[in-house]
Amino acid sequence: MKRATVRALKRAVRQGSHNGSPPLQNAALALLSRSVVFGHGRLAVMRLKLAVEAGAQVPHELWAYCARAAGASQDAKVQGLYREAALLATQRRAEAAA
Repeated sequence: MKRATVRALKRAVRQGSHNGSPPLQNAALALLSRSVVFGHGRLAVMRLKLAVEAGAQVPHELWAYCARAAGASQDAKVQGLYREAALLATQRRAEAAA
């Protein structure tokens, strides 16, 4: 993925205001996937939260990576971001099922 593409995706996520649109969800997932591929655990957890806020369906393997990254982190902020993402995802699933 070229740097210009990454910039465009980041811009889309920033401007999307977490409105749940498919382009926003796709951009958030692409950035999350890129962070995982490059082994950027802390950044992946931050992007996980953004993806969940965007309403994206985050694949299990990305959740698992972020869970490991948050668990290995000594930073309480990273751990908190993961917990917030997990709680929000749980709430959204419950709302969808109701």
